[in-house]
Amino acid sequence: MATSLSTHGVANYTRRNIADFLRSRTPTQVNMVIAGCDRETGPAVYFLDYLGCLNKQNYAVQGYASNFLGGLLHQHHTPDLSREDARVLLMQCMKELKTRFVIAQPYFIYRFIDTSGITEPEIVQVE
Repeated sequence: MATSLSTHGVANYTRRNIADFLRSRTPTQVNMVIAGCDRETGPAVYFLDYLGCLNKQNYAVQGYASNFLGGLLHQHHTPDLSREDARVLLMQCMKELKTRFVIAQPYFIYRFIDTSGITEPEIVQVE
């Protein structure tokens, strides 16, 4: 039997499982970004760390990229960001990674997710 959960519900269910496993004989260490777009509440992004700490965010960066991109996103993100402005910000992030990251990616693949659904993947080569 299938149950439909909101993004908030999925994030809290996952947080509870991480917290339970942390206190078991088989602890799991994982950091994750949980994102979704519900019809009633709109888009939501959550960051869940390995200790089961769940935080709702406006944006999320994980791994080594967070060392380079956190400040850039903090400076340029606004709640009313248009899709074109988001694409420009995404390109700035990709250029920053290409400049600073040890392993230079030849190209990036991204999708937009909103209330209309998920767009087809777009491949971008950063110059």
